[in-house]
Amino acid sequence: MTSSTTIMEVRLSNWSGQIPVVLELSSSCLSSPTMPPPIHIMVSRQSYLHVALESAVRRLYQFAAPVMISSSFLRAKEPMPGENDDGDDDPNEESKDQTTTTKTENENNVQQETKHYPICWFEDEENQLPLRWHLFAGCLYDMMHGASQNTLPWRIRLQFGGKYPAGILLPLADPVLETVERYYQNQLKQALCLETGSTKVALQGLTKQSHEQIWNSICSSNSNTNNGGVLYHQVNQIHHSLFANYGNNDDDNNDDTSNELQRLPIRVLLDYSQPPLQPPISNTRKTTLGKILVKTCPSLFQQSEEEKEAEAITATSKATTWTIQGISEIPLSTPLLFLWQTLCH
Repeated sequence: MTSSTTIMEVRLSNWSGQIPVVLELSSSCLSSPTMPPPIHIMVSRQSYLHVALESAVRRLYQFAAPVMISSSFLRAKEPMPGENDDGDDDPNEESKDQTTTTKTENENNVQQETKHYPICWFEDEENQLPLRWHLFAGCLYDMMHGASQNTLPWRIRLQFGGKYPAGILLPLADPVLETVERYYQNQLKQALCLETGSTKVALQGLTKQSHEQIWNSICSSNSNTNNGGVLYHQVNQIHHSLFANYGNNDDDNNDDTSNELQRLPIRVLLDYSQPPLQPPISNTRKTTLGKILVKTCPSLFQQSEEEKEAEAITATSKATTWTIQGISEIPLSTPLLFLWQTLCH
C-alpha cells in the first residue's frame, strides 16, 4: 500500500516541475529594423502559457507592428496639410493647445497599453502548430514532444494579430488573463463535481476566496524555483478543506462513500487533431492505467483472452508511447487512483 508520505513527495515534485522555454517574436509581427533577442525563461508545468509568459509577451509586444496591435492602441489624429476646422481662428494660438492635448492623449494611450494584455497566441517552432491556450504548459509540451530531452529548451514563437487560428484554438476574448482564469475556474468546478458526485458540493465548497488562492498560486508559480512547493501546499490545503465533509452532502444517500471519490476527473489526449476523451471512472480503486487506455484507445492498446486473468495489457505497436506529466511509459498496471493522487494538476 502506498504511504501518504510517498504520495505527498511525488506530488510535490510534480508541482515543482518546470520547462526551459525560448520565446521569440514572429518575424511577421516585427516593426523594428532588427529582431529583438529571444527571451529565455523557466515555465512551470502547472501554469498556462499566457500566465507564465506574461512579462515576456509584454516586452516583445513593444516590437510588434502597429497594424498587429489591438484596437485599444490609439493614436492622435494629425490634421491634413492645409486643414483647419475654424478658418477664422489664429493657427498660432491653437498650436499650443493642440500640442498639449496630443501629449496628454499619447501619455494616456501609453498608460493604457502598459496595462493592456494584447491578444496573442503561441506556436511550437518545430511542429509549426498553434499551442492551445487552455491546456497547462506541461501538458502542451508532452503532446508536442513527449518525454524527449532532445527538444529542450522548448522553442516557442509569439504571434500578434493576423488570422487567429480559430479552427485549432478556443476563442480568446479580451481581457486575456480574465478569460483564462474563468476557463480554469469552470474546469475546476467540473472536476469537483466528478470527484464528489455532487454539483452542490462543488459550487458551495469552491468559495471565491479559495479559488483566488489557487489562481494566485498558479500565477506566481514562475516567480522562483522554490515556489512549486508553496503552490503545492496551498492547493493541497484548499483541496483537503473542500472535501473534509463532502460525505455529509444531503444529496448523497450512500453513507459508505463518505471517504471515497465518486469518479476520477481524467482526460486522455490522443493527438493534437482530436478532442480529449473523458471516460467515466467510477471504480476508482481497481482501475489501472492499462484498463482505461484499452477502453478509450482500443486500437492502440489491447488485452488478449489469455492475458485477461493476469490483467496484462500491451500496446498494439512499439511506436505507441504514452506520457503523464513528463514521465514516459508509466507501467500500465499502475493503479489509476495513485496516478491521480500524485500527478494531477
